[in-house]
Amino acid sequence: MNFKRKRNGDGLKISKKLLKRITSIMNPEVKDLVLRVHTRVESARPTRSRSRDLFDSQLPKWAEHALVIDCETTTEELGQKLNFAFYRKCKLIDDEYRTIEEGIVFADDLVKRFGEKTLNLLRKFAATNGPDTICGRFAKMQICSRSEFVKKVFFPSAILKNAVIVGANLAFDLSVLSIAYHEHKTENGFSSELAARYKRREQKRYPRVRTVPKNSRTAFFDLSGGTGPYKCGRKNRARFLDVLTFAFAMRNTHYSLKSACGKDGWNVAGKLDHQPTGKVTLEEIKYCREDVAATLRLLNAQRQEFESLPIDLKPERSGAIRCFLKPHSGLRAQILQTLSCIVIA
Repeated sequence: MNFKRKRNGDGLKISKKLLKRITSIMNPEVKDLVLRVHTRVESARPTRSRSRDLFDSQLPKWAEHALVIDCETTTEELGQKLNFAFYRKCKLIDDEYRTIEEGIVFADDLVKRFGEKTLNLLRKFAATNGPDTICGRFAKMQICSRSEFVKKVFFPSAILKNAVIVGANLAFDLSVLSIAYHEHKTENGFSSELAARYKRREQKRYPRVRTVPKNSRTAFFDLSGGTGPYKCGRKNRARFLDVLTFAFAMRNTHYSLKSACGKDGWNVAGKLDHQPTGKVTLEEIKYCREDVAATLRLLNAQRQEFESLPIDLKPERSGAIRCFLKPHSGLRAQILQTLSCIVIA
């Protein structure tokens, strides 16, 4: 900033331009905050809804089923590859998501990269460790390849059961489960193939996962394409919920899974203290399994807090708003109630 300074017997003399700017900073002008809300008469004929709005209007606030996933990969800086993953099928029972099936997913090329012993280690772990489910002691932990998981668990849960796909840093988990990517022609995003290819060609029967980044931390997901029972369109787009994005929407603070489960977050049992190695070891397997369990505990704690607020908004849509007040604040609840009347694009 250029200004002239002159010294005299009275001290420092400043230019009028700088003095005017300093005065405006010390005495800021108070302006009205103007909000624009689109409304319509209740008896009027509704306008044509977009596919996402039509799909959302047909679903309950909380999905009856949930699929919680977490992936472990190699540790290269570029091109991280899937090693294995854990998943939990959950059902909403007595206002809480409870596990009805637990399983392990291994990469299609795991044996080629690490040898047969790594697959045997995963199979042994599944055989000797009972699943943490409500199905009784005779339940078994499932194990399948990535291709089998996508066809028999992921798509049937997401499309046929309208389950919400849950994860911590969900964008990363979906990316390592994918096998190919395509750029959007009309949007700033991309779509990814999950189903294994047939004769080197994409299987059109299964939809793609479409990703549209909101910022460097958050993205919007849905399914597009597919045929037959897996066709996704106006009536079915699937539901995706990242618990870390959900945490930011409620607390206006960026969390990791560890901090979100800690005392500064929702104070639930957190993840194990382990540094990922990018290999398939017993410690890595236990670490991944506990990450899925911690994600589920965090989801249930977040649901309990979210339900205490007088707001009719689906949790996966809450990433479009955020609040700058402390949890359980009366004013915070009033603001969220007001925001729930605004149509979020």
